[in-house]
Amino acid sequence: MSNTEKEVLPFLEPQQLAAAEYLLRYKNQRKAYVKAGYKANPKTVDQAASNLFRKVKVARYLAIRESELNEGTRQKTGIDRDWVIERYKDIHDRCAAKGKKLNAHAAISALDGISRVMGFNAPQKFEGTLRHVQVKEIAGLPKDELLELAQMQTVDERQN
Repeated sequence: MSNTEKEVLPFLEPQQLAAAEYLLRYKNQRKAYVKAGYKANPKTVDQAASNLFRKVKVARYLAIRESELNEGTRQKTGIDRDWVIERYKDIHDRCAAKGKKLNAHAAISALDGISRVMGFNAPQKFEGTLRHVQVKEIAGLPKDELLELAQMQTVDERQN
């Protein structure tokens, strides 16, 4: 049984699971929300979809599934973060080598690429056990989601 099945599936409703899988496939919240069968006013569908994908259990499912999918891609292609970073570093080093004319644009572009791959410019994502959730990450959650978070924590503790 995968991490996804053990950690999150018991908490997802079938429609939430379908929406999450559609989001992974289409990379479009609105399309995933509608394809999963949710009904929403055309004026509020984007907000409704956003609210769904921000729910703790749905966001956690997506994080775990994305990680699983990325691992499969790495295994198939042999390309991982280290491989990409090495290529960017090589490009940067060749552009900035002494005795050669510096191509500042290419060097900066390579460093920007490294930053993107390393996630330096991306918002932090929640991964791991719920024990490590920061107070600031849960402070704005509605009461029902706080209860779901507590329920998921209890199940995690029972499994360990």
